[in-house]
Amino acid sequence: MSPVLPWELIESVVDQACHDFDLLHSFSLTCRQLHSRSLLVMINHIPLNSRDKAFAFYDFLRTDTGLRLREHVRSLTISPVDVPHLPPLHMLPNLSTLSFISRKLERYYHEEGRPTVRLHTSHLWCYHRYGQNIRTLELGHLSLSACIDLCRLILAFPNTTKIICHDIIVKGPAMSGPVMDVLGAKLSRPQLATVNIHSGVDESVTSLLLDCARSTVQTLMLTGLHDILPAFSMPSEWKWLHTLTIGLELGKGADSLGRLTEFLKNFRPPSLEDVSVHFLVTHRHILNQCFDDERLEETNWIDVCSKLEAALSTFRRQRLSFLVSLEKPAREHLWTRELGQLFPALRDRGRLTVACKSIAAVGHERLVWAVVVSPDSKWIASGSWDNTIIVWDSDGRLCDEWMAHYSKLNSLAFSLDSRFLASAGSDRKVVVWDLNQDARRVATLEGHSDEVLSCAWSPDGTMIASGGVDKTVRLWDTKTFQQAHLFDRGHERKVRFVQFSPDGHWLASGGEDHHCCIWDVASGTLHKIFGGLTRELRAAAFDPGSTRLATASWDDTVRIWDVETAESIFVSRQHTNWVEEVEFSPDGSLLLSASWDKTVKIWDTSTGVMIMSLDGHSNYMSAAFFSPCGRYIASASMDKTVRLWRTSDGSCVATFSEHQSWLRCVAFSPDGKTLSSGAHNGSVFIRRLDQVISDKY
Repeated sequence: MSPVLPWELIESVVDQACHDFDLLHSFSLTCRQLHSRSLLVMINHIPLNSRDKAFAFYDFLRTDTGLRLREHVRSLTISPVDVPHLPPLHMLPNLSTLSFISRKLERYYHEEGRPTVRLHTSHLWCYHRYGQNIRTLELGHLSLSACIDLCRLILAFPNTTKIICHDIIVKGPAMSGPVMDVLGAKLSRPQLATVNIHSGVDESVTSLLLDCARSTVQTLMLTGLHDILPAFSMPSEWKWLHTLTIGLELGKGADSLGRLTEFLKNFRPPSLEDVSVHFLVTHRHILNQCFDDERLEETNWIDVCSKLEAALSTFRRQRLSFLVSLEKPAREHLWTRELGQLFPALRDRGRLTVACKSIAAVGHERLVWAVVVSPDSKWIASGSWDNTIIVWDSDGRLCDEWMAHYSKLNSLAFSLDSRFLASAGSDRKVVVWDLNQDARRVATLEGHSDEVLSCAWSPDGTMIASGGVDKTVRLWDTKTFQQAHLFDRGHERKVRFVQFSPDGHWLASGGEDHHCCIWDVASGTLHKIFGGLTRELRAAAFDPGSTRLATASWDDTVRIWDVETAESIFVSRQHTNWVEEVEFSPDGSLLLSASWDKTVKIWDTSTGVMIMSLDGHSNYMSAAFFSPCGRYIASASMDKTVRLWRTSDGSCVATFSEHQSWLRCVAFSPDGKTLSSGAHNGSVFIRRLDQVISDKY
């Protein structure tokens, strides 16, 4: 038995489920008070997409119940392929919407296999006689022999004020002549006020409808139009057009933006006030600002979008929307931010909307190449080869994300006051961002002629160093953001890293030419070259006193050098594969090295003796670092795990296996409270160490 519910509860349920029609139907059919009304809702629209349904509906209309309910039918959908016979329009006195939509069956998927719809003359005559109340006519998924058939079908409903067309194919050639002229003149009737033409409609059909409607139409919607048709060449003839909606697909190319801008600038009917543009985004190139494999400079891209925004803003009311529909789920926050930056005026007026068809999980889309923590431990920044930066708080919440470069991001560095973040990218630029002002771009440091692979911020905050594929190292003044020094004679091959000493006096650089350079920051001169290596140099680290430098090389060696004299203090060949990382402990007494032999080794820096080897990873090591207190070591490996080790005895305190891909980077926060890591699949994890370590940190 149907329950009897208070009307307040019924109204609340209807309000909460207003967008879920299936739920509303089920609820109305089980609620006694709504049962009779639900029958009226169900009979309001009738879909007849099969012969059996059509005959069942016709028989129903002849029953006593059908006689009582037939006046409530407002909309009827017929599949002319499956139901070729005449619908009973004379039995539906209040029918106002009629849709001829063929079912998209698998066997009709290809255009050449889709059956042609042929309506008998007697049907058209009956439509004309009994279809006087039809105001909206929808035509979809139809294949016609010629445009003349479309004209006759539309003319069969003389009082139609709204026409909706989508996916209409005309198999025969375009027709012209006296007959078409007469039919076209008849279509130009004053009642036709709304025309919606969606994608998949033949250009001949679109041209016919636009030519016939331009003197009467008030509301026009066009989707998927690639070329500006002749009907738009005389805007003055569209004297009643008030509302225009345009939908376009935005893929790899930017041409559609330029064509649309020119169209809006030139198409200015006297009554047009309301213009909406909807873009379907099917490619990520719009974020990369790179089209058809040709990199556009930022100013050119911004100029394209600014011109479109300016053209839209000349109308009294305007709207711009983007629906992001990619093969992979998209990051809605990122798309909203970036498109808002490109169309700031529309964004600020609330005229810009961005939606993603499928929303991605939080994180990057490609390899996370850098994870750094701000000196105040408040922010964690991650940079990826998907060209983006994400800033997280210490609880692992995403705070902001944006497109930082037009190609992959290679390095990140925080300023001493934690306010600014520098990023280096493959687009040959170093960019400085102000995190206190919504990651505003403060400066773009340009000078490198190829990819910038590394950047570092000096301890006193006055300099930024960068090195890259062009074999140069550059120093930039952070007050003027001008180049202070160019070091172009120390390296013969690409520079993979730059590293300031803790006192800021020295800058170390190294890479593929098998040696490390030490530069005097103040004078801008080359101090020493550390040679003797036989393979690529991967990393270097100064000790806390800035007097010693440790290096990691792919010749399987770990070395400690005297910075002042460039003499080798210590050389170890106990690793059996490439050495990827080195770091001194906070007090300088220990040195760790991480290698592709799957181990992290700890050395006594005063004697050069290996104290212990941390074994447990099952694949190559990519990074390892001491905790700020020096009592722990974190290591990241290609075995998809991060391990936390105790320095005193080499025991493994914890193994983190959240990542489903190999690890690239790991970082402690300066306050020692968090441990962050980034992986090849774009994932970033931030862990609270007080939940892992039981003893007082």
